[in-house]
Amino acid sequence: MVSMTRNPQSGSNTRPVFGVGSYEYYEQVYTTVGPQEWIALPDAGQCKVTISFPSGAGGAYLEGTTSPPDMLGAVGQEIGISPLGAYSPVHYVIQDEVNADTVVVTQGDTAIRVNVMGGTVGISVRC
Repeated sequence: MVSMTRNPQSGSNTRPVFGVGSYEYYEQVYTTVGPQEWIALPDAGQCKVTISFPSGAGGAYLEGTTSPPDMLGAVGQEIGISPLGAYSPVHYVIQDEVNADTVVVTQGDTAIRVNVMGGTVGISVRC
């Protein structure tokens, strides 16, 4: 999981590394189909999320959760809260499938992730 904060350990121009530090600005490009890593958002305020298609073709949708970050795992994984992992975090679609550059403003989500349907998909998050 990648963490966002309003007081980053790394500046906006530093390329984030999965699982290392917190970031005020996060940008990544995905080519693997399916849900990507969770991006934990700051506790208060809005975040601006841009979904883009660098290769010109593709499809993706944006998912969110209000579950606590300790229920979220690595790329595409959900840890759950029971000893058997029977309860997954609640997650929902914030933005239906898009195939053109789209800007979404989020508020109240504890984390977001992009779910790639195909092609090359970029995400840019600024809080």
